Amino acid sequence: MTSPIETLDAESLLADIRDAGPLPGEKRHEWLSRALREAIKMNVLPETAMLPTEAQLVKQFGLSRQTVRKALEELARERLIVRIAGKGTFLAPSGETGRQFSSARDLLSSVHDSRYELVIPLHKRIELAAAGRLRLPTDDVACASFRRLSDQGAFCYTSVFMPPHIGELLQDVSELKEPGFASYRTVAEILDERIPGGIASAEQSITASGLSPEAAMNLQREEGETSLRIDLAYYDDQHAMVELQSSYFLPESYSYRSHWQRLS
Repeated sequence: MTSPIETLDAESLLADIRDAGPLPGEKRHEWLSRALREAIKMNVLPETAMLPTEAQLVKQFGLSRQTVRKALEELARERLIVRIAGKGTFLAPSGETGRQFSSARDLLSSVHDSRYELVIPLHKRIELAAAGRLRLPTDDVACASFRRLSDQGAFCYTSVFMPPHIGELLQDVSELKEPGFASYRTVAEILDERIPGGIASAEQSITASGLSPEAAMNLQREEGETSLRIDLAYYDDQHAMVELQSSYFLPESYSYRSHWQRLS
């Protein structure tokens, strides 16, 4: 398991910037992002290291969680860090850019070079198939839908489904209220912070599938056009499913590469 950054040089640099306080006219989230950016660009942090958690940065800099999150989202937009739900925040591997992904894991966790634009806000509705997969006693679910965007445009359409009581935990989340709102956080990341014990496990299935009518409309493609469908089920520490995520990826956004070598 990767440990949080503990190098003396990094700690000293962050402490110096923290003790000096914000620059004149500098907002508090800009102060934190500057501190982390300097540590990254001065190469005092090992590549692909795990950064301190939001809670650790809140305590270290005396900031609110919302301010810390805003600073991290700024670094994610600059492609300096990668935020992976349930795992933490990591330095982005050097030279990692673009929309091509070598594996499903990379495809789903590349928060640093894409953003989520809300299409359908969080709401409750009857959804027989999703309620069945969530193993709910009724057909009511909480759900929301997103387009995933890169610099080249929309390349994925995602719908998330949750038990109603889990959806209640997200009623105050601004990213889930207004259509068109763009964020670098996933619903799974938010749930990981709000569910006692966080997200404990996940199951993934990958299939070739035709675009659904909703996905086709939001990706400006033809209904039934071939896509890569990735379904993710997230579970809490009691192995109760807390979120079902279904994503349709355009095929040109995904490539699978491997290297083979004969053993001597």
